[in-house]
Amino acid sequence: MHQRLQDELGFSGSGSTIRRVVRELRNKTKEAFVPLEFDPGEAAQIDFGSAYAYIKGQRKKLKFFCMRLCFSGHFFVKAYYAENEECFLDAHISSFKFFGGVPKRTIFDNAKVAVSEGLGAYVTKETKRYCELKAHYQFAATYCNPRSGNEKGLVENLVGYVRRNAMVPMPKVDSLDELNATLESYCQGYIEHSIASRTGTVGENFSIEKRVLLPLPLYHYSPEKLLYPEVSAYSLITFQTNKYSVPTDYCGKEVCLKAGPSEIRVYHKNEMIANHERNYGKNHRTYDIGHYIKLLEAKPRAIFNAAPVRQYVPKDVLQMYASKHGGQKLLLAYLKESNGLKETPDITVIPTQLNLYDQLIQEVNS
Repeated sequence: MHQRLQDELGFSGSGSTIRRVVRELRNKTKEAFVPLEFDPGEAAQIDFGSAYAYIKGQRKKLKFFCMRLCFSGHFFVKAYYAENEECFLDAHISSFKFFGGVPKRTIFDNAKVAVSEGLGAYVTKETKRYCELKAHYQFAATYCNPRSGNEKGLVENLVGYVRRNAMVPMPKVDSLDELNATLESYCQGYIEHSIASRTGTVGENFSIEKRVLLPLPLYHYSPEKLLYPEVSAYSLITFQTNKYSVPTDYCGKEVCLKAGPSEIRVYHKNEMIANHERNYGKNHRTYDIGHYIKLLEAKPRAIFNAAPVRQYVPKDVLQMYASKHGGQKLLLAYLKESNGLKETPDITVIPTQLNLYDQLIQEVNS
């Protein structure tokens, strides 16, 4: 070190000076932490982590929520596409359901989805919906100071533990629900684990803790975000730059949109009229072809250029229909049949035509 300081920085001091400084650094006292101990049901620590998984063959970056009971060490983990308010609220509710009760308080970072003013011990205002959640389940919240992971060390360690064990090798699933079912099973299996420096297994300690958790309410809080958009002339509603279809009968009407962590549901006069998987991209359009069939019956010439049809039917198959005589009627008949709709009297399709789609598929495959 002394030689490098001379060569690189022109240091003129002696080697003994460097040795003295290094000796002082090595003997420097580390920060001391107070060992913590919790009563059964007293508290739970929560945090978000990040990991990757293959969903329907595509590599996705996921956020996973962790809640760990401080007394027993039992934990719950659930994956989401984002770390927004709806996911945050749903994660709490899912955790409470998993444990069969509610801890008296939670300990976590200064998350923007929960805190609107203040930091750590000086939080002065929480978000409206998080206050509603706390009131509904009757728990309190304690916020950690910035860059103080030691204040919630149990869950900090858990985030790394889950990433290294439950998420390695990288999961390959068909849906987020399938991944979460696997994670929940992993959490249930943890009750056989024994934590160093603690007596008894996690399951034995959890059986003690579960008896003193706050009881679940008669009904659960709804984490969904409510909006009241107007349906456009293209039978679409907009939520966070993305558009979702509803039946064309509702064009120009105001509807109720309920946005959950992974699902978009649309209601009109207490009746659900549309249901879509939530898209976390930007400026995407999600169509349900069934919403447009009645309109396509009235305007069949648009069928080959209709965006909902192009999203629903593969391009090569669509081209095959377009090349056939009477392709418009044939395609419309297939769309109706695949959506469980009966054929109307003004469109007649003979049995050989009904089988033509299968023939087209065979031609494409060959």
